[in-house]
Amino acid sequence: MAEVFGLGQARAELRAVPGGHVHRMWRLDTDRGSYAVKEMNRQDNPEWMPWLQAAWRLELAAWGARIRMPEPVPPPSGGVVAEVPVEDAPPATVRVHRWVNGRSISQPIDGVVGNWAGRTLAALHSLAMPAEPRWAFPPTGTTEATRWQDLVDLSKDAGAEWAGDLSALAPVVEEIYDLTQIAATRWLPDLLTHADLRAKNVLVAATGPVLVDWDMAAAKVPREDLAGCALSVSGWNQDDGPVRETLRQVISGYRAAGGALERPLDVVDAAGDLGNEVDWVAAVARRAIGQGAQGPDDMERSAKLIPGLIRALPNKLLAARSLRWLLADQF
Repeated sequence: MAEVFGLGQARAELRAVPGGHVHRMWRLDTDRGSYAVKEMNRQDNPEWMPWLQAAWRLELAAWGARIRMPEPVPPPSGGVVAEVPVEDAPPATVRVHRWVNGRSISQPIDGVVGNWAGRTLAALHSLAMPAEPRWAFPPTGTTEATRWQDLVDLSKDAGAEWAGDLSALAPVVEEIYDLTQIAATRWLPDLLTHADLRAKNVLVAATGPVLVDWDMAAAKVPREDLAGCALSVSGWNQDDGPVRETLRQVISGYRAAGGALERPLDVVDAAGDLGNEVDWVAAVARRAIGQGAQGPDDMERSAKLIPGLIRALPNKLLAARSLRWLLADQF
């Protein structure tokens, strides 16, 4: 790894870093410093690499704009990833960043970090980077809502304990699908953005918060990106609703840093993120019953995650419905 990326002499073996839901993470220490190594779960479709390359362009632009983030480390050969030989196994597709010492946080975050999140989104949106090539990016909304019953049937056939709870989500999923259809008719201009500024992607270092995990950059309407971020970091998954002060601080930080928001956010602005949540529940459910899982460990991890995700989806919809009320005094 150190040789392929020109990182100097390794001082120890790679150390696994827990917590990744999609890709495996490692820490590499060399005589030149410490690095975060992401082993990519490579996708065998024509969109994946152009999408990753577009995300890389955004990441480099954000680094140049002094957005707080880990320093990206390109392979000497150019591009965004490199193939690293693995003994008795196929090559690993990896990305590298400078290591950041920081603590992870969970939602809801506090108001100070919420304000930073809003300011960071405004800075990203100010880059006004077009999402190109357009065909490489995943569609907005949800692809799983219209085949929810099929997933329920598969889960029941697999004997999943949570299959009944998954079935009970059908009215919530249907409402979210309807919202995504309304959002799709608005034809608002979008841009390339991080698209996943969530607590899970924030490390709090000694010098302040840092935004990590840029691989999922996507085309989003700015106000919709803001709505999804504000709801998520304020704890929309909670039974007692999002933390109002955090939600307001995200909006306040965004506007203070020059983000344009002429009218209040509402539930339709959150439709795309709600659709993504539906698809995430479905993806984890499928992995929990063995579809697309990266081995037994991934199945076990997904089986532990899915009950909480099922329980949280109605809370997220309710929080989105409450957006206009929660932010009433902001406009």
